[in-house]
Amino acid sequence: HHSFTQCTACALAMIPAAAQLPESQDQAFDHLCVHACGRLEAVKVKQLTLEKVCVAIRHAFDLPDDVHLLLRGPDGLHLESDASLRGLTSVYVEFGQEGLHELERRIDQLQHLETSYVSDRLS
Repeated sequence: HHSFTQCTACALAMIPAAAQLPESQDQAFDHLCVHACGRLEAVKVKQLTLEKVCVAIRHAFDLPDDVHLLLRGPDGLHLESDASLRGLTSVYVEFGQEGLHELERRIDQLQHLETSYVSDRLS
């Protein structure tokens, strides 16, 4: 569980639509807090469907389109239909094996860039 101070958009998502400003551009969007790999990201989707949520998650976490995502609700149950997303303000993401491989590859890339940068700065 997380506190709302960690994610302002998550706190805003908890405010009933009637309490939000009518002219707010965010009213056209549903907000979800996404927990994945120790990160918490707020994502906005125009249409609350599994497909649209997965696209938004891949974009927020900079993942390739072919990475399989397994979504769970706060209760730990798999989200298997668009209807299962209704009423949720947060989801938990698990990556398939290829997703973990992609994250490991990116970590290696960043470590190499960091090492190169430090080497350049010291020379």
